Amino acid sequence: MAYNFFPYLWTKEGSNIDKVSRKAIQVEELFNFTLDLRKQLALTKDGL
Repeated sequence: MAYNFFPYLWTKEGSNIDKVSRKAIQVEELFNFTLDLRKQLALTKDGL
């Protein structure tokens, strides 16, 4: 299990940890989300 935070902790809206939503999710779900986000942000050519 891993924790998902929303809004993201690195955003202005998520800067106060006491006001963000926390949810336990499967590590695989978080990993796949991270890969998808990297692709959307064009951090790498193939998303890895």
